[in-house]
Amino acid sequence: MTSNNLKKIMLYCLSFLAIWGLYIVKIAPTYIAGDSAETIMAFNCLGIQHPPGYALNTIIGKIFLLIPVGNIMFRGAMMAMFFNVITASVLFIMALAIFAEKEKKYEVLFVSLMTALLYLFSNTVFFQGLSAKGSVYTLQGFLIAVIFISLLKFNTQTKYIYLASFIFGLPSFFATVSVKST
Repeated sequence: MTSNNLKKIMLYCLSFLAIWGLYIVKIAPTYIAGDSAETIMAFNCLGIQHPPGYALNTIIGKIFLLIPVGNIMFRGAMMAMFFNVITASVLFIMALAIFAEKEKKYEVLFVSLMTALLYLFSNTVFFQGLSAKGSVYTLQGFLIAVIFISLLKFNTQTKYIYLASFIFGLPSFFATVSVKST
């Protein structure tokens, strides 16, 4: 790995942590209206929420509840915020891939950064990233972004079509497993 690539990776990681820190300050430490309480309880006991159940979201939510920071509502909202920031990062990388032109390096970086920031701080996306119920939507946004970037890279290597297919089938697989176990 060259030092230039290492610098880029460090810059991306620092940007991710800075935006994540901004979101953590904004997360409400208690209940937010909607189905957040039901979502948190499903995370906690690995139960099934109202249909469609959100099985993949529940399993990942259980992992976030194991983080020893804040109360249970805060940890559930942290999951939604995490997937918002990760989705913005994937959109940044996707915009870099779409607009990649060697002669216009700074313009491409600016457009990619604006794409991620406009997504991240749009009204609906921002507020869904602050509640546990929003994790349902932010996780789906992340999965869709990964599918799109995989399909973008399909022209270079065929393994990306397998990744897109795998990600596409994940929610259905976990929904099937949770229905069979009840």
